[in-house]
Amino acid sequence: MNFLSKNQYNYLIRLTKNAHFRKKEGKALVEGEKVIKDLVKNAPQVIEYVIISPKIQNKFKFNKTLLIKESGIHRLSNRRNGFTAAALINSSDLMTTDISKLEEGVYIALENIQNPENMGMIFRTSVAFGVKGIFLLDSCVSPLNQKSIDASTGSVFNMPYMQVNDIKDIIELKTENTEFISTTVDSTKSYKDIKKGGTKIVFFGNEGSGINTSTLAKMDYNVKISIKSIDSLNVAVSQGIILSHLLDS
Repeated sequence: MNFLSKNQYNYLIRLTKNAHFRKKEGKALVEGEKVIKDLVKNAPQVIEYVIISPKIQNKFKFNKTLLIKESGIHRLSNRRNGFTAAALINSSDLMTTDISKLEEGVYIALENIQNPENMGMIFRTSVAFGVKGIFLLDSCVSPLNQKSIDASTGSVFNMPYMQVNDIKDIIELKTENTEFISTTVDSTKSYKDIKKGGTKIVFFGNEGSGINTSTLAKMDYNVKISIKSIDSLNVAVSQGIILSHLLDS
């Protein structure tokens, strides 16, 4: 098994340190032995190559695998203790998932979600409840942020998602059987009043400011989750409550 070349290493350094370069290249470095094994199993087509520590050389099998010296791992890694496995992936292949033909079921639309841990938890919960797909609006943090990946336990690779420039792109998908739903503290309608079944797109907004008023105006239903003693719930917690109501059989 060959070692990572100097040119490859320098490329990965630039990729991990420069978000603009990552976006331009359409690539990302993903860390974590479990996550990489899931990728190899479920989405090998997006992997350009895997890099591993010599410590696991004898227990990791993938035809496009390179070794990396221990001294080089910590400079690449976002983790205090480094990694034993990482992969260079073509992130653009994941970001161009086509979910423009809606099926019966529940979809999620996220507007300006900024916290990567929240993004990861939203993906993880979506996979758990069988969400059909996720739309990313505005300047949402990337699901391929390493903190998002870690929080999702790799679920970002098991959930179709699609970047859209404007809510108009989602409105164009709407049929007479599609309902748009959002959560807002100002609503008088409870989430428990939403009927199950059909095709639904549930919108969740920014952690601090919530959903834009212009977006709220386009909803079929604006609902609230009744809470006591605090002003609001974490967006990922709110999502879990709504999905539990809509999809728990």
